[in-house]
Amino acid sequence: MGYLKAQWEKYKTKSVWSKAIDVFYLAFFFFFVTPQGRTFLQRGLLELGLFSSTEVNENAILSTTSLNWKLMDMDGNTILFSDLQGEVIFLNFWSTWCGPCTAEMPNIIELMERMEGRATFVFASHE
Repeated sequence: MGYLKAQWEKYKTKSVWSKAIDVFYLAFFFFFVTPQGRTFLQRGLLELGLFSSTEVNENAILSTTSLNWKLMDMDGNTILFSDLQGEVIFLNFWSTWCGPCTAEMPNIIELMERMEGRATFVFASHE
């Protein structure tokens, strides 16, 4: 216990700038090294809108060849993308190892709750 007390007394004598650098290193470690910190940082950046799409093409129409996808649901059943024709579809390609994907998921879940019954949400993943 004497060692910790000696280190604390030594730390108290450090300058304000030196303590600020220590805080910076701790923040750097948390935000860039730990997965939880990276997710927290990415969610914050997404909330700021720094990585949002700048182009919107509201007139884009999918051709019939665009609907020839075969998807598998969570129960292993095959779903044809063409079965969703005429519906509002939110399509998200994501993966569990993708930091930005997991960072945006809470916002997508909130959107799902707000759009319930008005849109079909499709999450495509190949793990």
